[in-house]
Amino acid sequence: MDQITPLGCTDYEELSRFLAAFPGETLSGKFWLDRFAFWWENNPAFGKDFERGWVLRSDGQIAGFCGMIPSKFQLLEKDATVFSTTTWRVLPEHRSQSLQLLFKVITASRQSLLFCTTPGDITVSVLKALKFQLLPARSHRRSVVVTNAEHVIRTIFRNNRLAAALGKLTGGGVGRLQAAWSRCSDSHADGQSVRELTSIGPEFDELWNRTRKLYANTNVRTAETLAWYCFGNPAFGKKLFGLYRDGELQSYMMCRLNEGGRLRVFECLDLWPAPDGLQALGPLVSAAWAYAKTQQYDMCTFPHFNPAIGAGLKSLRLFQIRDRERRDYVKIGAAGVQMTDADSYFVGAQGDNGL
Repeated sequence: MDQITPLGCTDYEELSRFLAAFPGETLSGKFWLDRFAFWWENNPAFGKDFERGWVLRSDGQIAGFCGMIPSKFQLLEKDATVFSTTTWRVLPEHRSQSLQLLFKVITASRQSLLFCTTPGDITVSVLKALKFQLLPARSHRRSVVVTNAEHVIRTIFRNNRLAAALGKLTGGGVGRLQAAWSRCSDSHADGQSVRELTSIGPEFDELWNRTRKLYANTNVRTAETLAWYCFGNPAFGKKLFGLYRDGELQSYMMCRLNEGGRLRVFECLDLWPAPDGLQALGPLVSAAWAYAKTQQYDMCTFPHFNPAIGAGLKSLRLFQIRDRERRDYVKIGAAGVQMTDADSYFVGAQGDNGL
């Protein structure tokens, strides 16, 4: 007999074993246990009355799961709690029950927003049928810094002998051309510096209080929330760079290593606030570039989260590529708000991306 029940903390061990053994999974049960603690027990947005998600049981054994993660969000200039779907997985012989799990998450979040930002192909079709909307459009381009041109060229051309020779011959030249052409290194101003940060202090609360009214709808960026997202789970390896002027935090950039494909990509997840001009944006890009190079990553990517950031990155004369297909969905629910690209700011750190 199949039964759908809320996930409780006493189910963590069993669920971790189910997910670790799920077809195609490579992550361990210990990884999933750490992730559960990060999502819920250590999450400053999680409350005792919130659900963690639902499990599908067949004859008492877990056969499916769909989770939900709360996060803090500024909605119409007021603090709110929103939710994200995560890890919707059902064994093939029980797929007829899949939608029932998702409906439980939708119902639980109906008074707020529900994000779904990491869907697969089949899930996208389901989201569209259920009236999820794409987040307000940002530019379909991102700026790129190639830090290991030889490997990038070899990968693009499928790593055959010709590609290896071409990469070795041209890789160094691509790097030198990029360094000579870009304007990043010319962007520092007197009294200004970038620091790689390993902790988050009260200066992030001060920055948020000074800048939160730039957009009506955006992620809450208090010190507590950022510390949880950036450093709460070391397995995700996020890096934080702060731009200071005369000792005061002016803006920050958060990045992570994305190894989902054949390249090791250092990806910008968040940039706040949208820096105006080269004096702010250039040093942050330079810091991420230098870090990626020392760590032997293949490239850095900087999405154009809004027109101001896109214009600033273009002015740095970085390489430009077309962004991947947008799969950032949200269900508005009873909140009933209308979000536009003029009053909203969405970045890579949306939904369960990076969690």
